[in-house]
This record gives sequence, structure tokens and C-alpha cells, in this order.
Amino acid sequence: MIYLVLLAVAPAAALMAYVWKKDKSKEPPKMLAILVALGVASCLPAALLERVGISLLGSFLNPDTVISKVITYFFIVALAEEGLKFLFMFLYTRNHKEFDGLFDGMIYAIFVSLGFAAFENILYVVEGGLKVAVMRAILSVPGHMFFAVFMGYYYSMWHTYKLCDESEKYFANLRMLTPKAPPYKYQGYLALALIVPIGIHGFYDFALSMESGLFIVLALGLMVALYIICFMRIRNMSKRDMQDYQLIPMLLCQKYPELIGVIMPRNAHPMNVAQSYYQQRMPAQNNAYATAGAPNMNAYATAGAQNAAPKQQSRPAYNNPNAYRPNPPQQGANGGITSPNAYRPNMPQQPVQNNPYPNNPNNYAPNQGYPNSPNNYPKGNNQNNNYR
Repeated sequence: MIYLVLLAVAPAAALMAYVWKKDKSKEPPKMLAILVALGVASCLPAALLERVGISLLGSFLNPDTVISKVITYFFIVALAEEGLKFLFMFLYTRNHKEFDGLFDGMIYAIFVSLGFAAFENILYVVEGGLKVAVMRAILSVPGHMFFAVFMGYYYSMWHTYKLCDESEKYFANLRMLTPKAPPYKYQGYLALALIVPIGIHGFYDFALSMESGLFIVLALGLMVALYIICFMRIRNMSKRDMQDYQLIPMLLCQKYPELIGVIMPRNAHPMNVAQSYYQQRMPAQNNAYATAGAPNMNAYATAGAQNAAPKQQSRPAYNNPNAYRPNPPQQGANGGITSPNAYRPNMPQQPVQNNPYPNNPNNYAPNQGYPNSPNNYPKGNNQNNNYR
């Protein structure tokens, strides 16, 4: 009993491990476990819908007719199983913060489908034994993953082009671009994410149900083709995998070449892409952006790409004792430095009188006038903190 359960679960576990390894930016284990659990949870409602649908259909049509089998395997079995897997996956992941890459949609679909396949396989293998376990490990369990590859591919396309459409509208509102035809039609990808798996799943089950040599050959030929196509698609999607903050600006610049060098791929969300644009293009005297909050977006919307991005000066390292010493300091009579600005470049030199901190190498009262200085030492003697 136990070894049959392990045999039933092993194919799904092996395929999950293969797909997980192909993911460049690993999804959280908790999220993947939830997706598998959702696949398992979808088995019960799918079985109920199939039983009710087949029972209702049997009261109108003879189950042995071709039309009855077409309706059964395309519009009852395949629709119930693929539809529920898609619904559970979509509701959980569509707005998830981890859904931020091209390969993510495929992973989500595959893990939900393999959770479904693993639980279904346990029921068949425990009843049918070792022979059923071997046959289903070669055909049925990989078949569920292959259906999910198409679901996940189109689901990722929907996610990607939906973000492109949102970004295009956002930048158009800021008058940074004029929308061009054709628009991003992302809704169709969501429909394909459901229709294509249902069609493939329905045809496979229908061909096996016909119990004729021709249809069995067609079913096996379909499975061989799916082995080749789907593993190639997984490998290609893994190689092309990009995060949204890289992919969305790239796709926008392909459609709008005038945005090249204007938007920066910092984050997929349009607001953050726009803010990175303003940070690069705003005048140097407005560098208070970082502490004073975002500027008026509309004030910079028409600035254009002609404003050169200000160069950022790198700060010297704190552990360099000469980093803030533009000129050799002048030594005082009691070992102090005569200039309070010896460590502050580009500031006027002023003599110090009645120095109250003879042991402070910076020779100025701490916490007075320079609260953010890296050399702002606490009060008192500071023999060991000559350079910070």
C-alpha cells in the first residue's frame, strides 16, 4: 500500500523538481506548497462536476455515440479539470507580489496541475497496482504537466502584456508618448490559457475512449509530440526568463524607440519606472528629491530627453584617513588642528580661539552645525576616533 502511494507520487515529484530547477529566480517554497495543495483541492469539485455532467448527459444521449463522447471528454471532463485548476491558480496568483517574471506563470500552472495529477494518480494506482502505476507515470502524469505548460505560457503572456498596457497608458497620461496602434490586446491570452489545455486534454481522452487502432495511434503520437514541444518550451522559457522590471521597459522601448534612454528598468510598476525617469532627468539643484519627497510629476512630464542626467559624485570611503583632508592640516601649539575646517573641503578656513576640545582632531564643538557630518563625534575626549 505504502509503496504504491510512493510510486504514484514519484512521477509528479520528479517533474516538479525539474521545473523548479529551471526557475532562475526561485519562488518561495510556501507559495509552491500552496499551489500544490490547490491542485489537490481541485480534485473533489472536478470529480463532482464530472459525475453530475455525465449523469445529465446520459439522460439525453447514448453514452456510446461519438457526439456523446465528444461532449463528455471535451465539455465535461476536460472543462471541469482544466477549468478548476486554472480558476484556483488565477485567484491565488493574479495579484501575488511574487508574480514578477516571465517564467512564473508556467511554474504556477505546472505545480497546480501536478498536485492534481499526484492525488488522482494515488487513487488509480492503489486500485490498479504496479502496471497502472507504470503506464500513468509515462502518459497521464506527464500529460497533466503538458496541458499546464500551455496554460502557464499564455498566462505569463497575459501578465506581461497587461503590464505593458498599464505602463503605456500611464506614460501617455504624462504626455511622454503618443499611443500607437496596435494596442496591447492581453485579454486574448487569458482565454487561450484555458481553451488550449481544454482542447488538448479533451482530444487525448476522446482518442483513448474510441478504442480503435487509429485513435490510439493518434493519442500516442500526440503524447510524443507533447513530450518534445513542452520540454523545449520549458527550456526556452527558462532561458528567456526576465523579471518584470527588466522586461516591461524593454517591450515598451521596442514599440516606442523614443523612450530609449528615458525610462529606466527599476521596477515593473509604471509609477516606479516614471520616478526613475524623473530622478535621472531632473536638474542637479533639485537633488532634495530623496529627502523632500517626489516632485510634481506633471512639471517634468514635458521635460523631454534633452536634459542631460546629472553626474553623481562618489563619496570617498570613510576608512580613508585622507578622504576629507584637502590640504595638510596645520598643527597647533597643544597638538590640535588650527582650522576647524581642515576636514571639510571647499569651506573657508577660520581660526579657532580658546579651543575647548584640545584632544579632538577636528577641533570643533560636536553636534553644532554639522549634525550629519561623518566626523561628528560625541562630546568629550576622542583619542580613538580620529578618523571615522
